[in-house]
Amino acid sequence: MIKKNLSIAYKKSDGRLSHCRLNLTKDLVTILELTSEKRSIDLEFKNNFILLKRYKEKFEEVIEKSEEKLLYLHTLITASYEEKKNNFKMLIPLPIVKEWNLEKTKAIMIEKKDTNKVILEPLEESKMEDIKKKSNIESETKIYQSEGSVGALSIMEVTEEKKDGTVFTFKVEKGGIGKTFLTVQIGAGLALAGFRILIITSDPQNNIIGMALKSEIDKNEESSHYTTFDKKRVTIDNRTKGLKSWIRNETGEIIKLRENLDFIPLESPIDSGSISKEFKENLKKFIEIKKKEYDYILIDSIPTKKLDSEFLKYTDQIIVPAYGDKFTTEGVVEVIKSVGVDKVFAIIFNRYDGTATQKAYYNQIKEIIEQTDICFPLPIKQLSAISKMVERGKTIWESNDKKIIEIAKELQEVLIKIIQKTVA
Repeated sequence: MIKKNLSIAYKKSDGRLSHCRLNLTKDLVTILELTSEKRSIDLEFKNNFILLKRYKEKFEEVIEKSEEKLLYLHTLITASYEEKKNNFKMLIPLPIVKEWNLEKTKAIMIEKKDTNKVILEPLEESKMEDIKKKSNIESETKIYQSEGSVGALSIMEVTEEKKDGTVFTFKVEKGGIGKTFLTVQIGAGLALAGFRILIITSDPQNNIIGMALKSEIDKNEESSHYTTFDKKRVTIDNRTKGLKSWIRNETGEIIKLRENLDFIPLESPIDSGSISKEFKENLKKFIEIKKKEYDYILIDSIPTKKLDSEFLKYTDQIIVPAYGDKFTTEGVVEVIKSVGVDKVFAIIFNRYDGTATQKAYYNQIKEIIEQTDICFPLPIKQLSAISKMVERGKTIWESNDKKIIEIAKELQEVLIKIIQKTVA
């Protein structure tokens, strides 16, 4: 069973409960056979659980109570549909909201029994405590000091081991927004928390390594090289045994960016013509193997549709970098619509300078995702200190600059939610 958060709303006039809404994931929509035209759901409440089924034929609504306790309810509900987000939502009947005290828990447990029905159960206090114990997360901000760092921000320590790794793809249709920057910062933060992180990229420029390590220009070789965390000297070129080698031969180079943070570069572009059936099968096998070795795999993707679609097949959640302009905002909406709202974990505004235009686009996105579970932290400000930090090959967790520490605090909240969602 999985935990799913609910959206609770109250009437502005008197503060009474208005409704309790559940976002329906794509698999639930498929089970219930919902479409924009057919949105009816057969809901039956009995023995303290909800049974959702495909609506097939008319029936009379039945409700049974004993004093104030709800015993049985059989009713027809109609899901709402938002075409812009390709998203279905359903309202939990208010008698059930009261019976399960959903105003307090704001969550339920979902179990897909087979291909034609779904069971919902209350999130009991004991289950809530179990989830908290499993994630074992310290959400307080502390200052982390390690040898060679300058007042880096500590995240948290997690003792619960994950089973298979979780795959996050950083996806946006436009360049120059900070996708690679966010991939490195999220990866470095999770690594500091003790998780094993692998970053892979579909971009042959391999900007990941330059974002995490200081480059050293070799005048004789007319190329840049880097010194890794484990003191190795590396140069990325077409002789590098990178992602292609791993997919084809199950072996290749791994560059250590930090403790617990590894990177597999891409030695040369993967063109659409080379994405054969064999490539797809090998990619699937590669991802499955690495999920056994790492807690999180972060994919720094480029908007090459055929390649991007292959990575998305093995992606659990998407993080969308955003910027306050028309085209980026349209791209964010398109991502939500194409993959489904439940696959989008976070939207993170970057390079934010607080102009009226940027504020308007930030608020527009905030309004669009208001009734969803998408993580939407405060925007990352455009700072010259960040450029200087990147030039030195440092991350936000290794800076003592007060403005960068503020950014780290915001991204720390994203890390906590990642861990809560994937460990619990």
